[in-house]
Amino acid sequence: SISKTINVPSDIDYDAFNDIYLYSYQKGLKCFTTFRFNPDAFQGVLVREQDIANTRYCFTLSDGTTVEARGDEEIEYDGEVHTAANLYDALKEGYYGKL
Repeated sequence: SISKTINVPSDIDYDAFNDIYLYSYQKGLKCFTTFRFNPDAFQGVLVREQDIANTRYCFTLSDGTTVEARGDEEIEYDGEVHTAANLYDALKEGYYGKL
């Protein structure tokens, strides 16, 4: 069996996205999936370092001020150092401090 994962741009339009699946079917792939980087949804394991570095994450502190950081930027939170992308995901998904 043959399978493939392809990274697609965040701004790919529906027709181009659909064409990828049609092409894979026509070529006889048994399994095919796509990964579209969407930092608002999740960081993902297939994300390129450049995408993380180019993504800005905004944190709102308890006093209402906001802090913006690049995804690859290290920031201290709760006495520990994290990348902004990892911390953002952990806080958003509710698993920070639970693993």
